[in-house]
Amino acid sequence: MRKKVIVTLLTATILALMFLPVSASILYGDVNQDGSIDSLDLTLLKRHILKKSTINYIVFADLDGDGEVTSIDFTLLKRYLLRKITEFPVNSLNADAVRLDELMGASVNTITNRFGQPNRVDLSRYGFDWYIYNSDYKKYIQIGIKDGKVVGIYSNSQYYKFNENIGIGTRKTFVEEELGSPLARIVKGSTSYKMNDKDEWKVYNINNKYYTTFFYDLKNEIDVMAFMMIDYDTEQSLKSYYGTPSERLRTSYEMEIFDIANAFRSRYGRPPLKWSNEMAALSRAFSMDMVQKGYFDFTDSNGNIFTDRMKSSGIKYSNAAELIAKGQMDSMFVVASWMSSNKSSTIIGIYECVGIGVSMESDGCPVYVYDTFVPSKY
Repeated sequence: MRKKVIVTLLTATILALMFLPVSASILYGDVNQDGSIDSLDLTLLKRHILKKSTINYIVFADLDGDGEVTSIDFTLLKRYLLRKITEFPVNSLNADAVRLDELMGASVNTITNRFGQPNRVDLSRYGFDWYIYNSDYKKYIQIGIKDGKVVGIYSNSQYYKFNENIGIGTRKTFVEEELGSPLARIVKGSTSYKMNDKDEWKVYNINNKYYTTFFYDLKNEIDVMAFMMIDYDTEQSLKSYYGTPSERLRTSYEMEIFDIANAFRSRYGRPPLKWSNEMAALSRAFSMDMVQKGYFDFTDSNGNIFTDRMKSSGIKYSNAAELIAKGQMDSMFVVASWMSSNKSSTIIGIYECVGIGVSMESDGCPVYVYDTFVPSKY
């Protein structure tokens, strides 16, 4: 019976699309097709779900893109009207997204011919170079290069997808249908490295060619919000969770956190944050203090919180927030940990400037500090 209902809904969706004007663009959530999304659409959607009336165009009400109109779509529309979310999952299902798995192993010439010269070159925890492409945050991508070929790829952009069927916005359940069960651990020689046992991120071994990590948004039906591919031999060669501490690796993490956060902000319609050298100096000093004195807390060793440090340094603000984290393997993992929780409101919030500080313990374990604020005009 369930399959019959889904087929009926998919058929209705196709028929609805067939009768749309050729020039029309789909405004998901505009259930009554009056050109706006408002409480009337929510009422009509509720009546449809309760089978008290029928929606003419199902396609506009299928907000999670699963071919069905259910209470999940109602909740999504309600959250949108309450400004809890700024887009629907179906908006992320970009059929024209560029497939990236085929680039693993490609030559550096292939990459520069396709993407141009990188805007910056960072160091990865694996020791290879990340080619950073950040001139357009809506198309943000990092491409790992070693010995003249691609050994890593990361993106949180809707412009790209992992393979033909999986991209940003894909449900975790669908990923598992396509790829099977994720790895519980990665064995490197005689050492077994445990993987995440929660839903925040999952790792797959793709035919012993490369490992793929999917980062999931736990707030919205557990869907893909970013993904990373690392060459099999490259992953096997890293005999630790962390990279070797160095100044270049530390600053690479800081800059990547900045870029990845701005890429997420662009997805949610927020302007990019501006880098504050003054704030970064405070963030970095706080991170270093935690490493050197062996504590992890929002209050520093002098009993001050970040706003105390801002005031002492003469940084004027009207609004400010701080995130700290420890132990996430690199910049991609730490931003994912913040974005998958209620801390995402700090990343994609109304702030204008940011300072980021990263320090590393002797084993490479990073301590991250992210301070963001709105400068005071007075």
